[in-house]
Amino acid sequence: MAEQPALSFASLLRQLRSEARLTQEELAEAARLSPRSVSDLERGINSTARKDTALLLADALGLTGPVRNVFAEAARGRLPPADVIAALTASRNNLPTPVDSFVGRQMELGEIIEAIRTGRLVTLAGPGGSGKTRLALEAAASLVREFADGVWFVALATISDGQRLPGTVAQVLGVSDRADEDIVDTLRAWLRNRELLLILDNCEHVVEAACSFCERLLPACGRLRILATSREFLDLRGEHAIQTPPLAVPDDLALAPLSDAVQLFLARAAARAPWFRPDEADPGTVLQICRRLDGLPLAIELAAARLRALSLAQLAARLDDQFWLMTGGSRTEIPRQRTLEAVVAWSYNLLSEVEQRAFARLAVFPDHFTMDMAEAVVPGFGVGEPEVVDIVSRLVNKSLVITVNAPDGLRYQLLEMLRQYGWHRLIECGEADRIQERLFTWAMSGVEQLEMVIRTPDMDDALQHAAINAVTYRAAVRWADSHGKDGAALRVAAMVPLSLHGWERRTEILARLTRAEGEGQLDDVTAGHAWTAIANLCFEQSDWQASLQASTRAVEHFRAAGLPRLTAWAQYFCSISAWGVGPSAESEHLVAEVIANFRRERDDMGLGWSLCIASLRSADLEAAKQMAAEADELLRRAGVPMGVAHNLEGRGIIACERGELSEAANFLTQAIQAFASYGNIGCTAHALEAAAVVIATASHDRDRLAAELLTAAEQFRHQSGQQHRPWEKRARLGPLKDRIVAASATPGNATPDSAAPDTAARVPGRRYTLSVASMLAAEALQSLEAPYAS
Repeated sequence: MAEQPALSFASLLRQLRSEARLTQEELAEAARLSPRSVSDLERGINSTARKDTALLLADALGLTGPVRNVFAEAARGRLPPADVIAALTASRNNLPTPVDSFVGRQMELGEIIEAIRTGRLVTLAGPGGSGKTRLALEAAASLVREFADGVWFVALATISDGQRLPGTVAQVLGVSDRADEDIVDTLRAWLRNRELLLILDNCEHVVEAACSFCERLLPACGRLRILATSREFLDLRGEHAIQTPPLAVPDDLALAPLSDAVQLFLARAAARAPWFRPDEADPGTVLQICRRLDGLPLAIELAAARLRALSLAQLAARLDDQFWLMTGGSRTEIPRQRTLEAVVAWSYNLLSEVEQRAFARLAVFPDHFTMDMAEAVVPGFGVGEPEVVDIVSRLVNKSLVITVNAPDGLRYQLLEMLRQYGWHRLIECGEADRIQERLFTWAMSGVEQLEMVIRTPDMDDALQHAAINAVTYRAAVRWADSHGKDGAALRVAAMVPLSLHGWERRTEILARLTRAEGEGQLDDVTAGHAWTAIANLCFEQSDWQASLQASTRAVEHFRAAGLPRLTAWAQYFCSISAWGVGPSAESEHLVAEVIANFRRERDDMGLGWSLCIASLRSADLEAAKQMAAEADELLRRAGVPMGVAHNLEGRGIIACERGELSEAANFLTQAIQAFASYGNIGCTAHALEAAAVVIATASHDRDRLAAELLTAAEQFRHQSGQQHRPWEKRARLGPLKDRIVAASATPGNATPDSAAPDTAARVPGRRYTLSVASMLAAEALQSLEAPYAS
């Protein structure tokens, strides 16, 4: 076979430009290059580009993060262009990487791919264990490059309430909810012009919610396609329904080598059993096993794993002796779902008694779990604590527990069908409630740890770790609800981000507060934390009055509990909420009191944050500068990077008012870069707006460039739902925004010197990324040198 020619950079650039739907002239304009430069690169006249040219092209093409860096290296001839395609493909999806080969089913795979290309809604339906998810993932992996905005996998197995489906989709896509707006409406607006494939996996238990979701989004989002997997079709208009049956098992022995079921069994057996040789296996016995398993992929994989301990003949014999008898009927009378249950039961019965107990108890986890979590729940009543690590490892080896790579390291999980089976065994042996109580005890221990580190530099990492376990914490809360433990349930809800969507979480905490108080289970500490959480959520939603009221309640409870440090923090939240409500003598007094309290408590983090806010509120610019400098020292010493970034923004605003524009530009450049590196779109938005104000302050000629930064900021605000603008609180800065907007709407007001940076502002429909906006701001701010400084 002839070797395929290597991809050239010229071909790569033409391909990426075509995918971005840009002409050469449009790409040149967006990159601020001459059309001749782009043309020479696309024709191969120039085989490489300079670094600055490469980065301008990358940003104009919408390439970000690692893809941007790889593109720049390829443009300079330091990496093969094919690496860019690989990096771009990886950045456009969240598809899990398969750990084993995909076997057979090429006809079904081709049908699914064609259906997705031609239809808007495709549903794969079939019995549990028939391989719907794997088929969907395999098809999606082939289509990543065909969707400009990616392919995104949404697992619904852990969603117990259909109302949570839209929020789960939003979380996967990184879409934040907005105050007083239905999350589906937010998603619809976000997806309206995006070319994207969404995979909704395991819809059967939330089928009505899935139908409603598809009906609301598809008509409004013309470039959106949805691939759903379910045990039943959605039965919606326009749905392309594809049945996903078990793998075909031929009756004719001569056809065995062509059977997908046989090929799957041989592949998995060879991978799981070191002694097994596919070419030496008796094809009749293999065919018999696959037939008795009804060709169900999950059943075949479980059976193949047993070859670690059994010969092929022993495996077939055990199926004869046990498999069908477990269902209480003949082979012809067994529904496929019962067949799979029998395979699980058979695997379960091969475990030792202590392994069976541990497996059933692990079913209490609705999501992935760590070994520490298993050790907190499994031991006792016949299972020793030192045995847990070894037992879990054995269950992994027997394919009853799978491993999962998570942000905090290796985790474990029971496949949903196995978890359901284990849960039924737990109920049968009368341990369900006792093990759920163990899970609740683990959850409360985690909450106690969070309460210890709250409002300290360790808080962010602790909350991030807790968020990974949000599904499990919610299961513990459900048990608490069913046992009348309303106060304890509130403690969990107030501390752990059970939902990443602020409006939903705010509503839940308020409801739980009312319930706990009504049941006489509300203590001051729990109430203080709950009201503080509500205050934070209200602040993020720009509901200043509600935030002030909630933080005031938190102050009362923490003070009653005799917790001066937490009282000071609640007062701090009062001060920033009051800032949003409007200036008053009372709020000014409160700021001074907060600073004094943090100094008394020797809380560097709290003092740094409060001095940052006080500096922005001060009318005395010299005092403001000194407070902000002290805040910088305190926040750096405490190790609070986001606090440092916020304070840098504040220092930039203060420097601007002092006429120190070069210093303001330096501070704001650092702040924007820090916010963008953390992916904080809400804070990047108001820092970009502050930068726009500083740029416009320097010269009227720069208003169009400032307006471009405001446009980028507005896009980020729409994504985040946050409206807080620190710079607008400075009376002399607010009016500049109107001037900038007015100038940007007036054609022909840019001077020749500003023509180059103004080019991007005229690109219609431009979508900004954090990296592009950060770069634009940095370039503009770096130009503010001594001539503009007073």
